[in-house]
This record gives sequence, C-alpha cells and structure tokens, in this order.
Amino acid sequence: EYNMSIAGRRSAYVSEQFWFRQDVDFVGASQAKCELMTCQDILNGNGSFQGLIPLCKQYICESCCDHTTRQKLERYMDFISERAAGNLPTDAKWMRDFVMSHPTYQHDGRVTQAAAHDLLAAAEAMGNGSEACRELLGSFASLEADVKQTAPAHGQKSGYPSLLTRIMGSDKKHAGHVDRAPVPSLEAQT
Repeated sequence: EYNMSIAGRRSAYVSEQFWFRQDVDFVGASQAKCELMTCQDILNGNGSFQGLIPLCKQYICESCCDHTTRQKLERYMDFISERAAGNLPTDAKWMRDFVMSHPTYQHDGRVTQAAAHDLLAAAEAMGNGSEACRELLGSFASLEADVKQTAPAHGQKSGYPSLLTRIMGSDKKHAGHVDRAPVPSLEAQT
C-alpha cells in the first residue's frame, strides 16, 4: 500500500523511494529483507542490490537467445534504464510539459481545445511513425522517423525542431486562435 500511495505523486519515478526486496532470490521469500530504494536503484542497482535490468541482461546473455533478439531486448532495457535515471521523461511528464508549453494554455489548469488537438496530433504522429519525438524518447527515437525529418519545415532553422513546433506550424502566431480541422462534438455522434 505504501508504494502505491507514493507512486501516484508527480515525478515519483525520480524523486521518491519505494520498498523493495534487497534480494530477488526466491529461497526464503517469507524472510526477505526490504529497503527503501529509488526506481533507479531498483532497476539499475545500488551497493546492496544488483538491479533488475542487470539481472535481466545477465539472464539474456546466459540464455540461448539469438544475437538480434538480445540486441533488441537490451535496447529496450537501456530505454527503461534511462527513464529510471531521470534522463528521459515519462509519458505523463511529456504530456504535461507539452500542454503547459502550448501557446494557448493559460496556466489555469484547463486544457484548451487547441492544446488537446495538438497533443493528440503529436501522439498520432509518433504512433504511426511519421514523427520521432526526441523530447520523449531521446536517442531511442525511431531512426526511420529521423530520416523523414531531414529537411526543416518552412520557416524553421536547421536542426531538430520540437514536435510541438512542427505540429502547430512555425510561421503561425497563436494568440488564442489556431486553424484546426473541426473536432466533432459528442452530441453530433449520438
């Protein structure tokens, strides 16, 4: 119960500690010693605990896993490791930052229709692979999507512009009105 109450806090994955077993050996599980650890400690290890990711990597190396599969699994584990270390944001933090940095957001706790639309457009673009989101995925962003983003958008300087800028269009002024495709109302669907 304690861990669940802590887990719901903002940025708990980097700022809070959770009770976790010092030893993952299942012999004598009823007498297992627990200690407070950060997600970084649990996943990557600390002085008293090996860490789940090093344990998984050890298992993969000792198993009969082919080289390609092992590389792919290790890349996923490296991603999780970077997130646990606080080097990459969680999806929730990325969405919160996206909305809070949107030009139509008034910092009143209300998400504007334009901000919600742009957030969903960004999520769709990442989901279908047409955009890589370095703000969320860092160096783990899809290489295929990076290739599609070689030329800067009209009015953009070279380099990798933020996904928010690309979704909204760099040459528009957003003073509360944003040209968008109409969003169907719930009443029209019933």
